[in-house]
Amino acid sequence: GVTFNSDNGETLEATSGNYVPGVFDVAHDHGLQTAFFAEKDKFRYLMRSWDAQRGGQDRTGVDNGRDKVDIDAVDDDSTIVAATVKALNDAATDLIFLHLRAPDSAGHLKGWLGADYMRAVRSVDQHLGSILDTLDQNPSLKERVTILVTADHGGPEGRRSHSAKELAADYTIPFIAWGNGV
Repeated sequence: GVTFNSDNGETLEATSGNYVPGVFDVAHDHGLQTAFFAEKDKFRYLMRSWDAQRGGQDRTGVDNGRDKVDIDAVDDDSTIVAATVKALNDAATDLIFLHLRAPDSAGHLKGWLGADYMRAVRSVDQHLGSILDTLDQNPSLKERVTILVTADHGGPEGRRSHSAKELAADYTIPFIAWGNGV
């Protein structure tokens, strides 16, 4: 039911009329530590949806509380990537969500697959490289971490919008899985 692209001050529950559980509910309710890092202010909408006040009741095993996201932050890419590396190095962090905005911002501003967009993709690739370097330096992390890389949408070359349901470029996204056993 989310058809808007900003933080409207509400929650997923207010938008849909019912509490909307997510992967953070599953992980947290099983006693795992979670982290949510993003560059876009609009993601505060999601963080608020699973906070200590509005998160769902824990219905699995020991009651781990309503706050489904233990660590969360919205900031610029270097701060968010550093926080992600710190959370990775914290053996207690089990699930980390990281959203980097550079390709999306460049696509909307200058068009998808152009020079600015490709620079943004290279920038995100460098950030992912620093995360992979962290895993390479810590064999125990490398054994337990799985990384999924996706995008929130696609975009046709040269265009700055992505709302044509009939264009595969608008909804085709990369999906990359990396990790032990993948």
